[in-house]
Amino acid sequence: EYQRLGGAGSLLGYPTTDQAAIAAGAYNHFQYGTVLWSAQTGAHEVHGPIRAAYAAIGWNTSALGYPTSNEYAWNGGRRSDFEGGHVYWTGAAGAIIYYAFLNEERREQVRQIEMQAISEARTLLQDLQGQGGEVAS
Repeated sequence: EYQRLGGAGSLLGYPTTDQAAIAAGAYNHFQYGTVLWSAQTGAHEVHGPIRAAYAAIGWNTSALGYPTSNEYAWNGGRRSDFEGGHVYWTGAAGAIIYYAFLNEERREQVRQIEMQAISEARTLLQDLQGQGGEVAS
């Protein structure tokens, strides 16, 4: 996906990590974004404020799961689709996470998982910043 988007000259910039295996997939961080891959979804990039929101809730371990699209223009803003919903961004509202339909029990499970993931994501973002990669906020 990185090469298809234009490699180092793309919106992602240069790699800041090697590709790493994660639950049911892989990821690679770049200066200005991340590419995540799974067998079911293929490879897709996330960047900017949408990436920051996705990271804050735990990346692929959140209820959103893996990305199913690259970011695209939508309804006056930007959007990225995920297995379990989408993230929509506008300059006025910022990044807003929309989950697919969840029942009340699953919603509480997601809330607990994401509270844990937010703490872990903050640590990861700090590590990325320490490696010279810019992280959108």
